[in-house]
Amino acid sequence: QAEDGIRDVAVTGVQTCALPISFLGQYAGIFPGPGNGVVLSKRSKFPGRYVFAGWGVTTLHKRWSSKAPQRPVVETNYDVVYFSDDGGKTYSTSNTRWPANMTGIFDEPTVAETRNGDVVINMRMGNDAILCGGKHCRFAAVSTDGGRSFGPAAPTSLISPGCQGSMMLHPPSNRVLFSNPHTLSARVNGVLQYSEDAKTWKMVETIDSGTFAYSCLSLLPVSGTKTPGSADGASINATHVGVLYEGHSGLLLLARPSVGHISPTYGTNGIKSPLVHQD
Repeated sequence: QAEDGIRDVAVTGVQTCALPISFLGQYAGIFPGPGNGVVLSKRSKFPGRYVFAGWGVTTLHKRWSSKAPQRPVVETNYDVVYFSDDGGKTYSTSNTRWPANMTGIFDEPTVAETRNGDVVINMRMGNDAILCGGKHCRFAAVSTDGGRSFGPAAPTSLISPGCQGSMMLHPPSNRVLFSNPHTLSARVNGVLQYSEDAKTWKMVETIDSGTFAYSCLSLLPVSGTKTPGSADGASINATHVGVLYEGHSGLLLLARPSVGHISPTYGTNGIKSPLVHQD
């Protein structure tokens, strides 16, 4: 809750928990992802840390507050990472924010751990003539201190029609995976890609050549287990991942694209997740 009207939003039918995120008072609102966060693994210098990426506005949009008549309609977007070292009781924000002056077109970020234990943020960008050459694109930045600070943001080889994307580490292969609509013009042609450095991406396979909008990647368990195991790869399905996405006719669809042909790679810390489970 903050003094800018966020508390005026009524939510029913959902069990909520209040997180003491003190930085909310600086902004009109902050929204996670959309997508998943990450609990850093033993490959990180900060194992067990909760890391989330969010986007926010410095001016509250009228649809988010009952005080709309007294508030401007224009939004100013920014992206930020927030993390917790006490199991989600308290959170801190990253020293780096995008853009640095809190004005710009950065939007809907996704965050993942890399094979070396770093944290990478990948951000949706608007139709920016200077940063994106007049089209939609995606920027990424890397943190070596668990999400507290990040290096310079730079464009990636990913393309986008202006839509959210999902990213996660696949421990059995030690590769970062990414899903989104692979087109510049419409929310169609959903694909799965992989990367070693989270900057340059290679195609894995097409998930759905038709309607494909927002998505969320997930690890899958191996046959005979209920949930994926440790973040270092035990009991994680080595050959398939899950993708929940907005598909045709307004349906939420679930796909299980194959990743078994991606060769495993070592991180610079020497960690290799064992490919002991095949499904």
